[in-house]
Amino acid sequence: MRPTLWKAPLAVSLTGLLFLSLEFVWFWEGTDNGLSVIMIFAASLFAVGWVLPPRPVLHGLRMGLLTSALVVAAVPLVLAMLLGLAMSSG
Repeated sequence: MRPTLWKAPLAVSLTGLLFLSLEFVWFWEGTDNGLSVIMIFAASLFAVGWVLPPRPVLHGLRMGLLTSALVVAAVPLVLAMLLGLAMSSG
């Protein structure tokens, strides 16, 4: 039985798209600076990761692109949560 190469990219994409959608909902209204550029960059990395042809040779490149998009999408959200915790603690 041949292993499927789409399960890991799908899991990374679903997690990253959840983070990205939360950022769009929470931060898109008041964003005039680099945060909107970061969100668009992460979305474009997800798009390029899934546009690649489904070849086993490109699996590493696809996982690299999707993992990079996950990190780019998650870092601003995590930093905003940490800033909120720091401000609420006094």
